[in-house]
Amino acid sequence: MGPEAFIARELRFDDSQIKKFDELTIAYHETMKDLGDTTRDLKENLLNSTTDDSIVEHEIDSIINLLGEKQKEKEKAMYNNMKAIHDLCNEEQKLKFQHIIRDAMRRNIEHEGDRPPPPH
Repeated sequence: MGPEAFIARELRFDDSQIKKFDELTIAYHETMKDLGDTTRDLKENLLNSTTDDSIVEHEIDSIINLLGEKQKEKEKAMYNNMKAIHDLCNEEQKLKFQHIIRDAMRRNIEHEGDRPPPPH
């Protein structure tokens, strides 16, 4: 079960909430895919620049700044999605949603050190 199904089940959304939630989920995934694709392309450009002797420092800085902007856009999209879900909830569901989010954040922080190092 994915996170969306878990949230909808735990919050016991009614039919109209499920419809709106599904619309939010689709829009969020499309936004994140677009941002992910752009980020991947920028990282590829940055990597390719390591073999380009004609590239100048400000071009590298520009790519890195764009990567930072895309990360900012991802964070903003995630916030906006969470806010939209929260706004979709009734008062009881809002409390439950806040608990779900806090629990997920706590688990994420606890497991950050469990990630293996990247391969060399």
